[in-house]
Amino acid sequence: MLKSTMAATAMVVILAVAVVARADVLTFQEGVGGYTGTKDTYLNQGSGNANYGSNSRIVMDGRGGREADGLIRFEDIFGAGANRIPLGSTINSATLVFTLAYEERGKTFHRMLVTWDVDTATWNNFLYDAAPTEAGLQSDDTESATVVTASGGAWAGPYDVTVDVQAWSAGTDNFGWGIQGTSNDGHAHSSEATTPGNRPLLTVDFTPIPEPGSAALLIVAGVGALLRRRRK
Repeated sequence: MLKSTMAATAMVVILAVAVVARADVLTFQEGVGGYTGTKDTYLNQGSGNANYGSNSRIVMDGRGGREADGLIRFEDIFGAGANRIPLGSTINSATLVFTLAYEERGKTFHRMLVTWDVDTATWNNFLYDAAPTEAGLQSDDTESATVVTASGGAWAGPYDVTVDVQAWSAGTDNFGWGIQGTSNDGHAHSSEATTPGNRPLLTVDFTPIPEPGSAALLIVAGVGALLRRRRK
């Protein structure tokens, strides 16, 4: 009897551990796998009132008087349902990758602290400073990732953005990233790129919190197994 009880208890523990430890990986890329939540644009000091929300490139440039900084956000990646990350999940890793349309160098990523509208955001209406500073971009001073030198056509990244995605999973508002231009000439394909595979790609490896229904089923299954063994 004791052995049967111990065996049933062990089974419940093993099943529970398996559920808790299960890790998933989701990718988010505009138009791929049904995902359509990418918002990206760039803000151009040289044409302060222009909006580039429908442009096929994200331009980043750090030259004085011609600064251009990118904005990107992956919406609707958290919540219940298929192909979404349950809020409260542990983010094991998160990486962001771009395909370059031109050289990429001297850029830094910063988690945005304010919301923005991809269809209306311009340099002039986004409360920008003249100097290329994080404060002007209304973003966190801490760099989420730094872009290394790469040549046109190649992948840029992956850039580690785990800390930011973990903050969003914990309940912080997801306003995406600002991409600060610190040197000249940086063009990446945007979510409007003609080829889907060239669009920005966010990959998230996460461990979801166990669903209450799953925990209840485990308990019921374990108790049932225990009772059946005790009747024998």
